[in-house]
Amino acid sequence: MTYRNIILANETSADAHGALVPAIALARAFKAKLTMLVVSPRLFAPTLMMEVDQARSAAKTRADFLGSIAYRQAQEAGVSLDVSFETGPFAERILDYIRNHPVDLLVLGLARKRKLPGLLDTMALLFRKSSCSIHIIRDGV
Repeated sequence: MTYRNIILANETSADAHGALVPAIALARAFKAKLTMLVVSPRLFAPTLMMEVDQARSAAKTRADFLGSIAYRQAQEAGVSLDVSFETGPFAERILDYIRNHPVDLLVLGLARKRKLPGLLDTMALLFRKSSCSIHIIRDGV
């Protein structure tokens, strides 16, 4: 199996960044293009529009920070990296991205701190609906 287009799906938390090094190693081994898809959760029932704008701005700032770290590490490894930022439900944004782009492999970091029920729902949806291979990397490994 050869992978040409790999996406690393990431939340905007620092904990979710643990799969970056393995994703870069996979992209380097397969000479693949790597895209880091940073997904920020959708805001529910904000009281003021200003709060929505502030939350989006903070999420974008975190995504830019994670992207700059990823870009520097990928560049050092000789890997081509793009960063894409989306807002909304994590699994749905990943599936949308896969539907609209040529993706051969989805790489996910699995943080131990994440609550099991939500994690299982997300994984089940991705396994059921994704058209590409999925590689899960446990944090701390």
